[in-house]
Amino acid sequence: MMFRKILLFLVLVTTTYTGAEMAKNTYIIHMDKTKIAAKLFHEVDSMQTYQAVIDYINEMSLQKVDGDQQQETMPAELLYAYETAISGFSAKLSAKQLQILKKVDGFLSATPDQLLQLHTTNSQQFLGLQNGRGLLSASNLASDVIIGILDTGIWPEHISFKDTGMPAVPSRWKGVCEEGTEFSKSNCNKKLIGARFFFKGYEAENGRINETEEFLSARDQNGHASKFCLNGTLNETLVKGKIVVCDGASGNRYEKSENVKQAKGVGMILVNPKFYGNELTANPHILPTAGVGYTADVTSSNSAGPFAYGSGHVDPERAVDPGLIYDITEEDYLKYLCSLNYTSSEIALFTNGTFTCPKNAAIQAGDLNYPSFAFNFKGGVQNGSLEYKRTVTNVGIPTSSYAVQVEVPKGVSVIVKPKILSFNKLGQKLSYKVTVFGKSKTSSDSSFGSLTWISRKFRVRSPIAVTWQ
Repeated sequence: MMFRKILLFLVLVTTTYTGAEMAKNTYIIHMDKTKIAAKLFHEVDSMQTYQAVIDYINEMSLQKVDGDQQQETMPAELLYAYETAISGFSAKLSAKQLQILKKVDGFLSATPDQLLQLHTTNSQQFLGLQNGRGLLSASNLASDVIIGILDTGIWPEHISFKDTGMPAVPSRWKGVCEEGTEFSKSNCNKKLIGARFFFKGYEAENGRINETEEFLSARDQNGHASKFCLNGTLNETLVKGKIVVCDGASGNRYEKSENVKQAKGVGMILVNPKFYGNELTANPHILPTAGVGYTADVTSSNSAGPFAYGSGHVDPERAVDPGLIYDITEEDYLKYLCSLNYTSSEIALFTNGTFTCPKNAAIQAGDLNYPSFAFNFKGGVQNGSLEYKRTVTNVGIPTSSYAVQVEVPKGVSVIVKPKILSFNKLGQKLSYKVTVFGKSKTSSDSSFGSLTWISRKFRVRSPIAVTWQ
């Protein structure tokens, strides 16, 4: 009889832990720290505050079995705490534990963690920046700038990390050089001033990292790197005189072609992985190269519009000397959220403080001082009108005039007042209004145009999108 009772107990325990409640996911949780209960809040240490929240969740997830409290699921696990860009933490939770968390004072949202892939470009050439001239020269090659990079790992001995001629580490630097497998503090220097690795979220979602394939540190261990055509991985005997197929998922694409050429290859086929979709990127190569996408580059005969390419390709040289700017503040963005009927709790997701929407204020979403226009005619309205206001600041030439030029979207007419903006000093602000009159809906649900302010030196363009719902 004793044996049967023990066997039954073991079966019950196993059933409890393999049910749906045991399935756990990793979440990024936003919290309003000002509303967390005093018994949980730790004034100095956010990690202790959120550990107290996790302890509370574990306590509340207990259930009674034969009169005794038993853990119904594996305990909730705190991974990281956040307090700079957002207030919150990441944790591994079951469905039941998540429901308990949602009832905790201060809870705002929980977003399931996702594994994302990094996209890389040959940044300097891609952006049109050239050594010894233009923006790079004027900025002293961007000296005294701390650059943060998200990467799958680095090789600190690489020549690009040599610190010869580099000044001392900036006193404002507050980061660390985190030690790990095959990576010590001595690997950092005056150029590679810090490195960290984050693995708890990955392990919580995918299990322990296989340390025979990956270093548990910031150091990269790329395994079979030859398929990526990385430096020093290609066998000249095998490559000479051949066209080489290279995986485009990792490493600099220009360097891949250079490595193939050094190994006496005559051409390269660059294969894009699935997560690139039908993305097109401009990459220079030093030998004949064909890019093969995972999906077709063109699925229709329609040209891309602003909804597809956004604001377009950044031009750093022109961006630092734009002529006019559309200045905007954090408060402007928060008022914009108010115009979209966001609640105070939802707005708290975007700020660590508190913000109250203005009462009895006629806030129109389209009046956000943004360098683009979106006019939306609802309910099939064709003869209505919409009017938005913009304010521009002169940062170009002190005494200057700009005349407006409009590329009118199909199905509407456009009036801009005034048609000329005349400035007499730098920093001066002038406003204008754009009114769009609906005439006849086009064959599609949207049409596009633009508004451009033109002076003797500058062209300041804003896209216009008109939609019918």
